[in-house]
Amino acid sequence: MTLMEEKQVILQRQQEEISRLMHMQKNADCKSFSELVENFKKTLRHTDPMVLDDFATSLAFTDIYFSTLDYQDMTIHKLQELYYEIAHVLGLMLEDLPQKKPQSLEKVDEK
Repeated sequence: MTLMEEKQVILQRQQEEISRLMHMQKNADCKSFSELVENFKKTLRHTDPMVLDDFATSLAFTDIYFSTLDYQDMTIHKLQELYYEIAHVLGLMLEDLPQKKPQSLEKVDEK
C-alpha cells in the first residue's frame, strides 16, 4: 500500500512538473516538444526517482545505457593508447641499457 502511495506521489509530481514546463513553453523560446524535453532532462538529478513500467525497454534507460557504453569505449581507447605508449617507452629504455656479455665470453676475453 505504501509503495502504491509513493508511486502516486511521484507520478503526480512528474505530471505537475510537465504541466509547469508546458506552461513555460508557451512563454519561452522552446520551438518543439523535444526541445522542452531536453530542457527538462537537464534539470533532473541522479537521485530523482522515476516510475517506469519496464525499465530495460524504456527510452531513458536505452539512452543512458548507450551513453555509458560510449564512455566505456572512450576510456578503453585512452587506456589502450597509454599502454602502447608505456610499452614503447619501456622498449626504448631496454635498448639504452648496457648489454652484458655472457659469462663464458668474458672468460674468453680475459685470456
